[in-house]
Amino acid sequence: MKKKTTKKAHRVPPSVPKCVKKCADGYISDFVTQPNGEVVQFKFKKLNFGYIVLKSSADASGAINMCNDIRISPSTHKHFSNFKTLKAAITAVETWLGFPLPEMR
Repeated sequence: MKKKTTKKAHRVPPSVPKCVKKCADGYISDFVTQPNGEVVQFKFKKLNFGYIVLKSSADASGAINMCNDIRISPSTHKHFSNFKTLKAAITAVETWLGFPLPEMR
């Protein structure tokens, strides 16, 4: 008799907050509306030293690195630098927005 094969479920670890989902090179949030009316999405990209935060708007192509883009103020650069954990990066985004990211799961 042939052995049954089952599909492995890609379980999300409990340490990953419910406001993000896994993507190819890190985690991604849902689209949120900023207080100025702009609709944006945040991507938390995993690198060797930690996480970086990329912001992309719904109407533009390409992402802005919140840590070193010249269009962003220096105080925001400092706020979005040196994240060792995903939770710290998400907390920084929620603090910057002024409200929590919506849950996706």
